Amino acid sequence: MKNIRIKIINFMLLFSIISQIIVPFNISNSSNSEDEEIYDVILFWGQSNMVGYCGTKDNEKQADTRYNSSDLNSIKSFSNKTGIDKEILANSVRMNYTKVKQESDTAYEYKYTTNSLEKLTEGTQALGEKLVYNSTTKKLEDATSKYSIQKSYGTNMIPQFSKTYYKKTGHKVVAVFAANGGEAIENFLPSTDAEYGDNNKQMIYESMVEKYKLAIKYMEKNGYKIGNKIWVCFQGESNVGKGTSTSEYKRLFLKVHNYLKQDVKITKGAIVESVYTIGSTKYSNVEKIHKAQEQLASENEDIIIGSSYAYRYYIPDEDTYNSSAYSNNIFINKNKEKISYKEALGISTSSVCYPDNTIHFTSAALSQIGKETAESLAINLDKISPEIQVKYSTIKKTNGNVIVTITANEKIQKIEGWKLSDDGKTLSKTYTENTEEKITVYDLVGNSTQANIKVENIDKIAPDIRVTYSETGITNKDIEVKIIANEKVQEIEGWKLSEDEKTLSKTYTTNKSEKINVYDLAGNNSSVDIKVENIDKTAVNIETKYSTTRTTNEDVEVTIKANKKIQEIEGWKLSEDGKSLSKTYTENTEEKITVYDLAGNSAQANIKIINIDKIAPDVKVSYSKTEITNKDVEVKITANEKVQEIEGWELSEDKKTLSKTYTTNKSEKINVYDLAGNNSSVDIKVENIDKTVVNIETKYSTTKITNEDVEVTINANKKIQEIEGWKLSEDGKRLSKTYTENTEEKITVYDLAGNSTQTIIRIINIDKIVPDVKVSYSETEITNKDVEVKITANEKVQEIEGWKLSEDEKTLSKIYTTNKSEKINVCDLAGNDISVDVKIENIDKTAVNIEMTYSTTKITNEDVEVTINANKKIQKIEGWKLSDDGKTLSKTYTENTEEKITVYDLVGNSTQANIKVENIDKIAPDIRVTYSETGITNKDIEVKIIANEKIQEIEGWKLSEDKKTLSKTYTTNKSEKVNVYDLAGNSIKVEVHVDNISKTEKNLPSKLPNAGVKGFCIILAIIGAGVLAIVFYKKSKI
Repeated sequence: MKNIRIKIINFMLLFSIISQIIVPFNISNSSNSEDEEIYDVILFWGQSNMVGYCGTKDNEKQADTRYNSSDLNSIKSFSNKTGIDKEILANSVRMNYTKVKQESDTAYEYKYTTNSLEKLTEGTQALGEKLVYNSTTKKLEDATSKYSIQKSYGTNMIPQFSKTYYKKTGHKVVAVFAANGGEAIENFLPSTDAEYGDNNKQMIYESMVEKYKLAIKYMEKNGYKIGNKIWVCFQGESNVGKGTSTSEYKRLFLKVHNYLKQDVKITKGAIVESVYTIGSTKYSNVEKIHKAQEQLASENEDIIIGSSYAYRYYIPDEDTYNSSAYSNNIFINKNKEKISYKEALGISTSSVCYPDNTIHFTSAALSQIGKETAESLAINLDKISPEIQVKYSTIKKTNGNVIVTITANEKIQKIEGWKLSDDGKTLSKTYTENTEEKITVYDLVGNSTQANIKVENIDKIAPDIRVTYSETGITNKDIEVKIIANEKVQEIEGWKLSEDEKTLSKTYTTNKSEKINVYDLAGNNSSVDIKVENIDKTAVNIETKYSTTRTTNEDVEVTIKANKKIQEIEGWKLSEDGKSLSKTYTENTEEKITVYDLAGNSAQANIKIINIDKIAPDVKVSYSKTEITNKDVEVKITANEKVQEIEGWELSEDKKTLSKTYTTNKSEKINVYDLAGNNSSVDIKVENIDKTVVNIETKYSTTKITNEDVEVTINANKKIQEIEGWKLSEDGKRLSKTYTENTEEKITVYDLAGNSTQTIIRIINIDKIVPDVKVSYSETEITNKDVEVKITANEKVQEIEGWKLSEDEKTLSKIYTTNKSEKINVCDLAGNDISVDVKIENIDKTAVNIEMTYSTTKITNEDVEVTINANKKIQKIEGWKLSDDGKTLSKTYTENTEEKITVYDLVGNSTQANIKVENIDKIAPDIRVTYSETGITNKDIEVKIIANEKIQEIEGWKLSEDKKTLSKTYTTNKSEKVNVYDLAGNSIKVEVHVDNISKTEKNLPSKLPNAGVKGFCIILAIIGAGVLAIVFYKKSKI
């Protein structure tokens, strides 16, 4: 049966190929990557778990029986238990071998013995070389017994690290593997260090450095772009066994780290946290190394924790585990309770080579550690491109060389042809000619920034120049000489440089020969001879004379006299000898006249006649005072032009104003003449001067002692001015004032002209005991706030319950929250009282009630008026109309609107109105017409008019449920116009044409289904394949 199925499948494939020939199709999947290849060189060092010791025994070279690597459920369960990635577990072939499929050409191991790079592939099982350091040759050699660095016993952390690292960073990995099992941290120090602790003198550090240096040298020689230089360390178990303190381990580890930075320029390191044999009683020692490794990462920017997997899944002995001091989130149940030691031990030992080896991890667990370490490094690596600044020794044009300097914010790599500064941050290069190029600057870890170099200011060639002259024949004009260059040139004193800086120009007014040196912007120069020898100009000399230069009301004749014969000028009269021009001006004129001699040389005469005046001056009279006054009055006659002096009057500096001071009233007529002799007459009237003193008499209503008010009256012999606090009688001659208390004051009485008399008012006969009080309100207008009432007395008063007495005891105050009227008796300290009325009736705190109405709520194509009616007077709102009674607001909306309006009454109480106008529709419906058939047919035609909104019914048409479609069935051909109205009344006219109904019998040709040739062929192919398959199957069965 299996063979039959294979034959059928083969046949189907063959038939598909034949079908493809009939109906071809294309599949395309192409990609193009131009990413630059950067290789990060990573030193892997440490103890046995870095080496990869799983595989030292035969039972470790077999499949891990604790789960089934071909069963997905088993993989998932074991992954949840161990924390190892499911993909890693699926690819674990044996305890000591996990297949790791690398991206092509992305992961390598450097081999010292062959000085080459070896690709890491899916089949890589063992890594490293067993080598010993020769202290004499200072080289590594193949080891027989004693060794300095080891070879792994299976797949260690490196393959999975490399795969993940490339995926996360895009950098390829070159692994330099140099580890040695069972060695304490002090054994990794250089043998020359005083604290070097290896009694066997394996010289592990020298081996690490030698192998790493040779790897770098090989890569540089072969043109590899080196990026980051990093170490990964998995070490600490031996120091747990020794009980090394936290501080001691940190100190020794840092020494190794700093030696590596110094000797091989490694910039960053990742620690894989180490523990000890699972179930060991040395938990306190494990914690010491754990703290040391954590602190190394937190206290040093160039050290991180790569993976804590080993520490996370480690458990100590049973007593320690069960103590309250020990906790681990891995070993708890759903209720957050610690699971049994036996169950925890089963989890912890699932990642090591149990039962014989509980300190060394399986290749699957090491792969998980490698994955975590790569992910941690990828997050913490320097991925920031260097910041650079490009400077030029000069950006001006120069005929010398230009030095370009590229300065970075960090150390950068050398570039061929450029000089790198001692601090490693600056590149410089001397350019001898103009160049434009792009330079890629790399920092020490391979991050790059591009610098655009553009040197375009070097010029070592003298300018090419030519000379032009504005005139080459004999001329009486100036000659403009231009020196034109093929490039920008420098300015020359006396010459004008053009905007494009390529042309120098100079105007010569006389003949001259000179040599000019022209320099371009770089300082290159060319010499040119200038020769101007064709200028001939003798200027015409003229003199202009006027018949008079004084202001006159007559015409002025102007005469221009020349030193030689001159040409005629239109409007001027030329004398018989041809040397004089004359013209009579009847009004003021300013013009320029160009006088030419017979050869064309010219001189300009500026004609300026400003002394003709035939219009009488326009004058105005002003008075310093027009009201009754006791002072002199100054009269000014102001003209619109200069005027002549008048006896008794003072003429201003601008000669346009005459002024005179009148000490007494007077009327007279004055004739004012301008400088040309034109005159105007004005009438002067001064009749408001009064300098006589006012006489007064002071009277008192009583001079006896009284407890009533005293009225004082001041009688004058003429009208007097008002005085604040006094009452002026209707005839304006008497002032009166009522005094309520004893007073002594001086009063100055002025008549209307300002003449004054002084009197002393002295009242000493009033004796009143009752206090004088005043009531004031913080608000007298309608308000929605509290009102404070103050009763202020002229003397100290007693306290009143409910009122607050001021510090000076003269003012009582109280805050009213509502309207109220009450009578208050105020007593002074002696007991004399006075009653005052307090009335509060302007408090209004009630909210305004409103009602909104709309002119219509139905769909309409007209405007909608919104009305807001209030229960009391309200304030105006911009854009709204307030009714005469002040209680109604209205507004007309021309389009749909939704807005919130706040309505305030006169005191500020407010209510919000939500305006929502959504029934305005002024747009005709947008419609389209469809026909059930557009070809010739013998059936009825259904016509549909489809609108973008709800529309009205039309007689003879059927309206759809959503009211957007009208339909009608035509049984015969017909054309008609249909008016379609939306619900608002907007309409549009459409034409319906039905002209394809033919119900007479005709022989119609038959047609094949309208299918593509390819589709048809495919259908035939599939049917054929099915038939053949069935036939073949039956034959095979027989």
